[in-house]
Amino acid sequence: MIHRAFLGSIERFIAILIENTNGNLPIWLLKIQLVIIPIKKKNYKYSKNIFFYLIKKGIKCIIDNNKYDLNKKIKKYEKNKIPFIFIIGDNEEKKKKISMRINNKIKILKKEKALSYVLKKNINI
Repeated sequence: MIHRAFLGSIERFIAILIENTNGNLPIWLLKIQLVIIPIKKKNYKYSKNIFFYLIKKGIKCIIDNNKYDLNKKIKKYEKNKIPFIFIIGDNEEKKKKISMRINNKIKILKKEKALSYVLKKNINI
């Protein structure tokens, strides 16, 4: 009997990667790197501007505009190990800031600083 495993080494590599990082894969390897959550419908335009900027810069992101509770959305994305979550509300829009959740830690930064932080993290990893 002849045995060949074309994908055996790839499977072992992925298993070792997941095991050693506890599921927190490198940012460049993720299907979704960042999620933008507008709190209200009127915050969607500001969120969309951020979204298109990040897409142009090569960040894989989505806007979650469904009607679920904000806490449920955050728990969902933290469970899926999405490293960056942007929460956009009225205060963030007025002050041109972004409320960021980075691996379960909250930071409120100016828009430019938050975007450059995400871009730098995506390039460095």
